[in-house]
Amino acid sequence: MSRLGRTGILTVVTSVLVAAIAATLLAVSPAGEDDAVAAARAALGDDVGRGTARTIAQQKWGEGRLVVTRYSDRKGDRRLAIAFAIDSGRGWRATGTSERAALDDVGVGSLLVSSSQGGAGQPSWTAAFGEAMDPRIRAVEMTWSDTTTTAAGLRGPAYLVVRRGVDTAKLARYLAEDGSEVAKVPVGPSAASPGPSPTPAPASSPSPPGAPASPSQGTPAPV
Repeated sequence: MSRLGRTGILTVVTSVLVAAIAATLLAVSPAGEDDAVAAARAALGDDVGRGTARTIAQQKWGEGRLVVTRYSDRKGDRRLAIAFAIDSGRGWRATGTSERAALDDVGVGSLLVSSSQGGAGQPSWTAAFGEAMDPRIRAVEMTWSDTTTTAAGLRGPAYLVVRRGVDTAKLARYLAEDGSEVAKVPVGPSAASPGPSPTPAPASSPSPPGAPASPSQGTPAPV
């Protein structure tokens, strides 16, 4: 057999082997989800009551999305979780989920602070998220340890306040439509448990009810 013929056979064999390896990798590596919302829900695992998961907030971040999910666990307790999801090329995958908070962990609703050092397609971030149950509240402003502030409006009762970089939250201010303060909640290690009641702004309107536990600050656990 000529050298040219042997080279042709080797090329064909190599191509077949490459195709076989690629097919094997596709078979053992399952496809991701159809979108970021589905990926975030899949990351919650089995401790989710059937039909209870609902996306309440999401935001584009880097090459993916941050997604906040509200759900009830198998005990019936209502909880929140956040995940960063990105399209891996074979579907969306959540690269991490946060510690989860009960919905009544501060007197005006719920508040959880989570952060991530980031990774491929994911700039580092710190996020405060939850639900505000006082109908006067229209926005939430977070103050961080570096004294900067970040604010975001509500989507229904839900909010998601995100800043670039990893930092510690110090104060959450819940604001009315005109920018006046409805309540403020200290956050972080200085807010020892049991946490302080939300401090209402001076106004004739009633103070937010309830004596909250201190808000949680969690760090996403890599999947």
